[in-house]
Amino acid sequence: MEKYEIPVDEDFFAPPGNRILIVDDEPSVVEFIERALSEPGGDYRFKRAFDGYEAGLKVAGFEPNLVILDLVMPRVDGFEVCRRIKTDPETLGTRVLVVTAYPEEVERAKQCGADDYLVKPLRVEELREKVRNLMRRRAPAAASRRG
Repeated sequence: MEKYEIPVDEDFFAPPGNRILIVDDEPSVVEFIERALSEPGGDYRFKRAFDGYEAGLKVAGFEPNLVILDLVMPRVDGFEVCRRIKTDPETLGTRVLVVTAYPEEVERAKQCGADDYLVKPLRVEELREKVRNLMRRRAPAAASRRG
């Protein structure tokens, strides 16, 4: 592939089970989450999306094992992204951790299929623990495409 200068997406060859998509319309929150999860010895691969529409595209191409998803975003909100992930046979095994500044929205997120939640402001240790727990869960066999 190098000989013919064919571009290679390195994420395609990433080990299964460690892909995380972080979705928030605030770049500082996305950076905070990625830094918090980039602990020594961690082997997570990250992609970022800054709205729900972009998240949908990246879910299809990156095939994350976990989506860390803000609920309130422009264009397509986190509720709709979560619902689409959890109703599509190709992605229903993808775990979804919602983050929100509005605790009253947590129940609605669960109804959309969210696996767990965090309320902003985020605490690093709580974030790490929730991610570790969700990443340990096995995806349903029919929903797992790569990992």
